[in-house]
Amino acid sequence: MFLPSLQKLDLTGSISLMRTPDFMGMPNLEYLDLEECMSLEEVHHSLGCCKELIELNLQSCGSLKRFPCVNVKSIKCLHLDGCCSLEKFPSIWGKMKPEIKIHVERSGLRKVPSAVIKHQSSPTELDLSG
Repeated sequence: MFLPSLQKLDLTGSISLMRTPDFMGMPNLEYLDLEECMSLEEVHHSLGCCKELIELNLQSCGSLKRFPCVNVKSIKCLHLDGCCSLEKFPSIWGKMKPEIKIHVERSGLRKVPSAVIKHQSSPTELDLSG
């Protein structure tokens, strides 16, 4: 899919979506909303190529198992809360901004990588509640 001008992709509540599309043709994507995509199991690895991504919402994607990477160069908000099948935090590409908000409450994550904490000398928001 080649959509070079696309800045926002909202697939909220797409209950049949099991895998996200390839994001290589969306270099200017800023907002990706996949909230409540209950069947979503995998986020395509090409999401790491979206260097303009500001907000990624995967809230309540209860079947999400694989989420290989996220480019944090421009990201300000990452929602992984309610991803109860997600046990591994995605790989971090780029230098994380101190003002990033990360929500992982009620997720299956067992630990948060040191890279997240290391770059958060003064995090604005980090919600790890269970």
